[in-house]
Amino acid sequence: GKRGSDRALVARDGGEEFAGLFPEVDLQGVQRIAELVRREVEATPIENRGEAIFVTVSIGVAVSPHHASTAMELLARADAALYSAKQNGRNQVATAGRELPSQKPTPINR
Repeated sequence: GKRGSDRALVARDGGEEFAGLFPEVDLQGVQRIAELVRREVEATPIENRGEAIFVTVSIGVAVSPHHASTAMELLARADAALYSAKQNGRNQVATAGRELPSQKPTPINR
């Protein structure tokens, strides 16, 4: 069978944010993936009109069932961790805490 990381999905979540799903990957594995992405983005220049521009990325990590039991809780915890990474200096990976953020997730309209 396929390993969980072979079924990863990354999609734009709005604006400049992306969400990544890594089925069957544990917390340490997701943290390693996130840190690898962060380092690769930081080290890879983007050429713009002949000039190299370096960018950075802030990443929030949350895993189920460690941080949440529903998809909406998981997304809320990852988003709170992302906010924490941005508030603490950017260009870093932050892992969700065990408490849900104070904001309630917006329900999905079907």
